[in-house]
Amino acid sequence: MAFTVRIGPETGIPELEDCSLVTATYRLSDNTHGTIGVIGPTRMQYGRVLSVLSAMGKQLTDLLRQDKE
Repeated sequence: MAFTVRIGPETGIPELEDCSLVTATYRLSDNTHGTIGVIGPTRMQYGRVLSVLSAMGKQLTDLLRQDKE
């Protein structure tokens, strides 16, 4: 799982200059992947957000892989 953290102007979206964008990309196979994310204040608890996204990504991966079987 790959994480990206963009804070304020790093998001590239003028409306999010006072926010942060944290994303996690999960992979189901070489050709199939998805991204989930959180938009929040620049002073959010990043460690907690990364932990939640990691758990969500793992759950989504497990659920979606079950659907393929």
